[in-house]
Amino acid sequence: MRFACRPLFVVSLLIGLLASPGSSEAQTAPTNARPMIAMSIIDVKPEAMSEFGALQAEVMAAQRAGGQPWRETWNTATLGYPFRIAVLSPVDSLEQFDGQTFTAKGAGPAAATAINDRARRMIAHQQIYLMQVRPDLGIGVRLAAKNTLGVVSYISVAPGREPEIEQVMKSEVAAALKKVGVRYYGVSRVIYGGDTSQYVTLLMFDNFADLGRGHPLERALGADGLAKLQAKLTGVITKLERHVVRFNDALSFRPATKTP
Repeated sequence: MRFACRPLFVVSLLIGLLASPGSSEAQTAPTNARPMIAMSIIDVKPEAMSEFGALQAEVMAAQRAGGQPWRETWNTATLGYPFRIAVLSPVDSLEQFDGQTFTAKGAGPAAATAINDRARRMIAHQQIYLMQVRPDLGIGVRLAAKNTLGVVSYISVAPGREPEIEQVMKSEVAAALKKVGVRYYGVSRVIYGGDTSQYVTLLMFDNFADLGRGHPLERALGADGLAKLQAKLTGVITKLERHVVRFNDALSFRPATKTP
């Protein structure tokens, strides 16, 4: 998929990124117990989309050479901000940010600075989040080769009520999604870079026709059951955004597979 041919990242999951419940300190301080990822949301200037996509090929080459394990790029799929992209990468520990970036390691500091200067002229706005992945709140493992269309939900939760939303995700939401055959439901929570009471979730679909069948929660619970769940979360969820996104394989890479 060519970078310039599709609109970019859309945001709004109901099932994505969470921090552990407990004290406010425990919710904001990342630990090594759960994996972390960096998510960079980039609004590209419309006239610079093609140029920005071409530049990302250089960035990826440098990141690979510098030892970055993987990278995922997501584009808005029609419904959302048309010139927004999201780039995800792994974070082993916060010490990672004390040293050189993978781009600088792979291309050299001078070349990395030049790349960043070129990119900066093409970007209207950018925000970088550190998120803690919560597989204990989700379902399954996403298969990269399948279901490239997704719905991302950004769920803002009232401060202090994070344990309530997590309990609902663990029990009622997960059970309902399994009931209608959902195999993957990803959940994470913002730790730094944004609202620390915000959760990000991801549901995958085959295509827009599949999405048109309705949200899996509504299909599982029915209109009355969904209304009851929403009533239970009144005052817990303060804002919910949903965006449709598509995985951009051309601007992503994964760990090299070993040949037998």
